[in-house]
Amino acid sequence: MANSDYVEVTTTSLTFAAGETSKTVSVTVYGDAVYEGDESLYVNLSNASGATIADNQGEGTITDDDGQPAISINDASVTEGNSGTATLDFTVSLNHASTS
Repeated sequence: MANSDYVEVTTTSLTFAAGETSKTVSVTVYGDAVYEGDESLYVNLSNASGATIADNQGEGTITDDDGQPAISINDASVTEGNSGTATLDFTVSLNHASTS
C-alpha cells in the first residue's frame, strides 16, 4: 500500500469506549516538489468484533500541488552576412525543475 509519498498504516486495533462513536486513523503524507498527478490510497477495515462493518474501505486522495514541468523554445534571428558562417541560437527553457 505505501510508497515514498506516505507512511503505510500497519494493522491497528481500534476500541470504542462507551458512548464513543468515532475514531481517527491518520496517514502521514510527505510533501515534495515532484509532479506526479493526484494519488489515491485506501484504508481497509476488517475483523470487527461487537459490530458489523457497513463500509470496509475508505479512499484518501493526495492532491498533487506541483505543476507539470513544461518546456518552450524562443524565436531567434541572425543576419546572414556576406561571407563566412553565422550561428542561430535558440533558447529552450523548462518552466520549473522537478526535485527528482
